[in-house]
Amino acid sequence: MKKIWNPLYIGIISYFCLVLPAVILWGINFRKLGRPDLSRPTFIVGTLLFAGLVAGWFLLPESWDVALEVAHVGISVGGAALQYPFYRRFVEADEENHQVESLLKPALLSIIFVLLAASLAISWGWFMQRQIEKQLIEARDSYDTGDYPGSVKILTTIIEKDPGQRMAYVNLSIAYETMGKPDSAVSIMEDWLKQMPEDGEAKERIYQLRYQKEGN
Repeated sequence: MKKIWNPLYIGIISYFCLVLPAVILWGINFRKLGRPDLSRPTFIVGTLLFAGLVAGWFLLPESWDVALEVAHVGISVGGAALQYPFYRRFVEADEENHQVESLLKPALLSIIFVLLAASLAISWGWFMQRQIEKQLIEARDSYDTGDYPGSVKILTTIIEKDPGQRMAYVNLSIAYETMGKPDSAVSIMEDWLKQMPEDGEAKERIYQLRYQKEGN
């Protein structure tokens, strides 16, 4: 017999296992509830929301974390609220033969999915960090050989790709200072302080750069 799942339970899976597993379960549930016309829209809209949520976690800065968490909760609660009335009507119309719910298998599959997704995310993060480390070495080599513009170009590229790389800001500031551009050296450190205002070493470097400029 087809087992109908309580949308509220699926909503819990949605929250703890991101969104895609729950979207799949809600879509399957609609078919079992006698509303196959709602399955496809659920799959399409839910997948788009999932893609947007994941893209947000990866691409948006940390200042967006609260908004993304609210969106995450909203998707979970919204999906459950959307399907729950259909579920209740089905239960009321089929009280004598109502199937026993079982989310064990889907829940296990969801956990496996999340573990795989987390592994891929960690692997991708490690790969990108390795690429940045290689670029930092290239920038240092360019600096050591006197190719300051080349070093600046590499470091600027790193910051554009990952604004959270502190070492890239510091090294770029040093390169600008060596090139006789103290204003640019100060400006790049100020850009870093906008992200990490508690960085005391960065503040000290800005102070030293300004002091040296005034002394000259």
